[in-house]
Amino acid sequence: DAALAGQAVVFQVTINSIKEKVTPELTEAYVKANTDYDSIAAYTKAKRDSLEAENEATMTNNISSSVIQAIIKDSKIKSYPQTLIDYYTAYYQNYISQMLYNQYGMSIADYITATKSTQAEFDKTLKSVAENYSAMEMAEKSIAEAEKITITDDDYKNQVAVYMKNYKLSTEEELLKYMTKDQIKSDILLQKAMTFAVDNAVVTKTTATPTPAPAN
Repeated sequence: DAALAGQAVVFQVTINSIKEKVTPELTEAYVKANTDYDSIAAYTKAKRDSLEAENEATMTNNISSSVIQAIIKDSKIKSYPQTLIDYYTAYYQNYISQMLYNQYGMSIADYITATKSTQAEFDKTLKSVAENYSAMEMAEKSIAEAEKITITDDDYKNQVAVYMKNYKLSTEEELLKYMTKDQIKSDILLQKAMTFAVDNAVVTKTTATPTPAPAN
């Protein structure tokens, strides 16, 4: 309120409730009542296995990302197919739109205003991301072509099974309502090319120089 600018004000606040977070004691009774396990040992083992699997997946993704970015850096890209740019621009814009709405109830326009940015700056970021995704796909397709990577019937069946599980579908026919066989095969080819690149990458280990302790 402009009329109150520069003036001292008092805010009165009503506290409706006070909550305290309490960590319960891990007992056999608690485990049986609140989890799907019958003992502390079974529960902690399942938790450990789950965390190890998550960390393994994160490490694999980080390695894959590092490998493909290194390949892109050493490649010369003459131009980007417009179809790829259009696809990944729409894909990323939809992702951002959904994320902003689900987490903050905002639109992209609201976000641009809130961050004191501009549509031109947002479009520039969108273009950069689309080009990077396009470069990744182009690199993976080039690897698949150079290494003569092929897709077997088992590859296709296994990928279909993965998609059906992820999307909670019962039949392949249901899956094909959302994506074509060519799209599925393309996904498989890119995955196999990425696996080949990671398997044949040379990992260079470096030793960090210790930071001297500050003098007393």
